[in-house]
Amino acid sequence: MRHWFQHIIEGSVYQGLEIFEVDDSIYFSLLKVQKKNGELNTVFERAFHTIEELTGHINAKNVILLVINSSKILKKQVSLDPKLDVGQWVVNAFPNLDLESFYYGILDVGGLGIVSIGKKEDIDGTLDMLKGHGIVPSRVSLGISDLQNSIPHLQVSNILGSNFQLRNISASDFVFEPKGSTQQNPMKIGGLTISTTGLLPFSSVLGYLKGSREESNLSVLNRRFDNNFKNHRLYSVGLKLGIGVLLTALLLNFLLFTHYRAKVESMETLSSSEQQLSMLKTIKDRIATKEQRLNMLLGSSNSRSTFYMDRIALGLPTSIQLDQMEYQPLLKPVREGKLIALDQNNIQISGQSNDKDGFAQWMEKLDREDWVEKMKILGYEYADKNSDRFSLKIEINEAGQ
Repeated sequence: MRHWFQHIIEGSVYQGLEIFEVDDSIYFSLLKVQKKNGELNTVFERAFHTIEELTGHINAKNVILLVINSSKILKKQVSLDPKLDVGQWVVNAFPNLDLESFYYGILDVGGLGIVSIGKKEDIDGTLDMLKGHGIVPSRVSLGISDLQNSIPHLQVSNILGSNFQLRNISASDFVFEPKGSTQQNPMKIGGLTISTTGLLPFSSVLGYLKGSREESNLSVLNRRFDNNFKNHRLYSVGLKLGIGVLLTALLLNFLLFTHYRAKVESMETLSSSEQQLSMLKTIKDRIATKEQRLNMLLGSSNSRSTFYMDRIALGLPTSIQLDQMEYQPLLKPVREGKLIALDQNNIQISGQSNDKDGFAQWMEKLDREDWVEKMKILGYEYADKNSDRFSLKIEINEAGQ
């Protein structure tokens, strides 16, 4: 069930995109990885010279993991003192730095520590440029900080990337050096062969799938990007899937109704004997039961459910992630020969929130909607240190639609 829900909100294809610079030329390296049966397979890999070439191959409906590694990102190898916090590592690498004006990311693996920084205005400008071409990432990282996800799986003495190399000088020590060419040196990671320009995009995908901890000040920005993407997919894919299930159920009921009605009409022409009349009465009773079920399902107007769910989705803050939204849920499981009992004029919602105040404000705003008769919190409990789980019930005032 968890994998099925993850497939809905993420999909099965993950896209790593690196923007890097070599000899004053900008490149866009795109890598697509498909997750199938617990394994990763490369399905597309290519470096482009222009963003116009890139847009024809990237899919905004799948996860996009962006690595900004241009000349505006400064990188410096340092010794990371475990007694200091992340901010002090950055200050030690770049003294007198105003952290409020910079984004930073840190590679910390083994004895290797590299700090990557970039001005917020430059990063925001890059994100705006991509957005103008319909590309909105689910996660952003700087420099080579994501390389910590793949280094433990590489068995090479020298690691070549898009515009950098890590030269191995001892069993555990690496030296970071810039690289001024697009020389290729394919590497093996597990059963996959990754090219030089695909190394950082793959490392970013690997970190996303593993849920690796970020050593950066991009976590708030990345959480907002990820929530927006997942909410959009849940709304668009989940709603289509729900409508498809409903229409399939209606079609099956209609076919059953037609089948039994035809049997009744056929039997009515055979005989008027007492035994046949009794059989006809039995069949008519069964038809009436199924017709009642069909009428109840048809009574749940698809247009009204879409209206209410649209209103809820449009007002949803980024701090809240929905897991389920069910219009007129079943009061009890469907059983043969029993009427389908629906919780009429009600919507049940469940999900997660990482902001209690934002959740309360959303509840108050929702309660003021003219189509909301009454709201009831069915549950609100601790999920982890960053979020709480909730479930609530909305009683609909149809006169307010």
